Amino acid sequence: MADGTVVNRDPISRAATRQLAWLAVAAVATLAALLAALGWAATLTGGGAASQALDFKSRTVTTSIRNEPPNLDTSRSQDTESYNIQHTVMEGLLRYDVNSKLEPGVAERWEIDGTHATFWLRANAMWSDGKHVLEVELENPIAYFDKMTAAQTYFPIREDFFLSRNGRYGADAADLLYNGPFRITRWVHGASLRMEKNELYWEKDSIWLNVINIGYITNDAVARMNLFQDGRVADVDYLPGEQLDQALQQGWSLHRYYDGGIWWIEMNFRPGHITTNYHFRRALLLANDPAELVNKVLKMPSYTVTGSLYPSYTKGEHGRFRDEYPPPKVTTDLAAAREELELARRELGVDTFPPLVFLVDDLPGAVRHSEYLQEYLRRNLGLEIRIDRQNFRQRIAKQDAGEFDLTLKGWSADYDDPLSFADLFSSWNPNNNGRYNNPAVDAQVRIAERSVDQAERLRAFAEVQRILIEDAALLLAYERGVMYVQDPRLKNVARRTIGPPTDYARAYITEEP
Repeated sequence: MADGTVVNRDPISRAATRQLAWLAVAAVATLAALLAALGWAATLTGGGAASQALDFKSRTVTTSIRNEPPNLDTSRSQDTESYNIQHTVMEGLLRYDVNSKLEPGVAERWEIDGTHATFWLRANAMWSDGKHVLEVELENPIAYFDKMTAAQTYFPIREDFFLSRNGRYGADAADLLYNGPFRITRWVHGASLRMEKNELYWEKDSIWLNVINIGYITNDAVARMNLFQDGRVADVDYLPGEQLDQALQQGWSLHRYYDGGIWWIEMNFRPGHITTNYHFRRALLLANDPAELVNKVLKMPSYTVTGSLYPSYTKGEHGRFRDEYPPPKVTTDLAAAREELELARRELGVDTFPPLVFLVDDLPGAVRHSEYLQEYLRRNLGLEIRIDRQNFRQRIAKQDAGEFDLTLKGWSADYDDPLSFADLFSSWNPNNNGRYNNPAVDAQVRIAERSVDQAERLRAFAEVQRILIEDAALLLAYERGVMYVQDPRLKNVARRTIGPPTDYARAYITEEP
């Protein structure tokens, strides 16, 4: 997920898709009727900033997020903010536990054998019309199918309700139905979002919190730190480097986790963009200095330099994938970069290169990264970079529309398999924002999709990585770790590398730290 999340559905047959759709259509009408009986009038009460971040008596936690979720339609969303909320109010056949391991969700057990998958649905999960078994036929065996059912793209959607929203499904609190631990009772766009315990959830007795109140939506790191200092939010994550000293001076305990995200600069391969030229891309690749970026510019102790498309936790046959299949090593070489730039100039028949549009969002790290690259490429290669800085929603929209030469891209795994990263550059993937099209990459992705031989799949993943780096298709930057502070009275918040990065659904509050 990207910062985005769109899962390629191609490996699953039409029959399988129909079976998954059946799961959604079979959702008992009782769910909608009871939610209606509870009344959306409840959305008019509560919310706003709580006087304190944690209220033990009412079992309420107040927190913040950096960006307004663009939409909560699980079939279309592409971002982490939406992803976290979707996993709080919805549940798939399977789900991830606090340790990012698969466990039963709507399905209490499951079996996958070749091209046949069977899921036994919970009788009390309100996802069937009296039957408790879902059978899925696959065109080919899929080694990672169980993992995909825990991803939000495969969450069930009530077809009749979806159609009744006339294209607005997921756009507002009233435009969703819920089968997860919580339901949205109020959404003030751009300001706050309130979720209350879903009394119809099959496992409601294990949910301690009554309310998860996202009282603030702001990407202003100083404002979010002040909210924490004033006791108005229970935690603050994604702390930028300049705020770490402040946190330490306040005597706060700093925590870190890896959200599984890999960040890189993606290039545009659409006609008319200078980045279609191999020698030009090669010049950028040879000039790229991720060590300087991470250690001297971003200065985040939770970030690590990466030369791999796959995160450090990715498993190989016997150990780490990166150790067993090391990526081609690229060494920063400005002299060689200038030579490649001259080759590009001759091939293109130009005296000077046009300015490059670098699309980023307005978060502090993206701002620093873009300004650094702008000066770095001007000084070392004589290239002009025009920074197109947009808010979160507009940055995603412009990436989708291809309105960039370069764009800062991040991705966390939708499901626990390297394919979640490898197929980002397949020609058919809508998250391939630069429209990279290489039959050799497509062929390897197809092998990884269809093979059940894990060694063969790992070799395919390694080939995808090799081709992308040797073709200078991307400029790898860093693997992201998240620095955060949290009220010690708030317990059991799940922070994962796989699945929703921050999950309050099983959290609870103690009266004392």
